[in-house]
Amino acid sequence: MGDSRFEVENGPSLQLHNTKTSDEGEYRYLIRTNMGQDQVQFTISVTAKYSNPIITSVQKEIENDGHADLYCSASGGYPAGTIHWFDQSNTNWTKSATLQSTQGNDGLFTLSSKLSFQKIDSLWAPFRCVVLNSKYEEEGEATSTLEIKGDYCLAYL
Repeated sequence: MGDSRFEVENGPSLQLHNTKTSDEGEYRYLIRTNMGQDQVQFTISVTAKYSNPIITSVQKEIENDGHADLYCSASGGYPAGTIHWFDQSNTNWTKSATLQSTQGNDGLFTLSSKLSFQKIDSLWAPFRCVVLNSKYEEEGEATSTLEIKGDYCLAYL
């Protein structure tokens, strides 16, 4: 009988419900009518959108010209994507970050990026992390609300 998640509709179309990453691949099906039969081969590509990213920092207080580590994470996406970092003037800091991509038992990915500064400057704040899918299309972004404390000013990350 086949997989109940496959449903042939009116006309030459097929819908797959409740897809999983394990459904990705090559398929064939046979169409048989009173006019004859035909075999069709097709490929299913599965995608899942990442959750909205979250920016955090382990440090309780970040001092201007001091060390700082910023973290950005997003989960539930497929295939594996990436995270990019930008400051308030839209300078891309991604080359200074490290990305970890972890695939769960369900096949979905969690992305975690760490942006480290030996000496952070409050003028760079706030920072944004942008989640990009495997096609480099933006799926979400977060802007930091962490404070950088300095002698003369207070800036928000």
